[in-house]
Amino acid sequence: MVIALTSGLMTLTLTDGSQQVVNLANVVDVSAEVQPNKIYGADNSTQTTDVPQWYVRLHFNDNRWLDLLMGQQSGDGSGWANNQSGANTAVAAIAAVMP
Repeated sequence: MVIALTSGLMTLTLTDGSQQVVNLANVVDVSAEVQPNKIYGADNSTQTTDVPQWYVRLHFNDNRWLDLLMGQQSGDGSGWANNQSGANTAVAAIAAVMP
């Protein structure tokens, strides 16, 4: 997904080329979140690997949510790695263009 941030707007270009424009005036909160995931070994169900998935959650004024998975963006979101630093960078970048 390609992310473009402009004053008050975030444009998401999806892999099929379609676009979604988010009016950031409707966002009441933006936060970094983590979802802990476990990958189980094929040969032993007790053998696990922790693989956290970081995301940024936009909370809208009508109680909808939009989650942006970290590590999967390009454009203005290209530095948003799937870790706490990347998620915090994304929150700061989005908050900087919010009205």
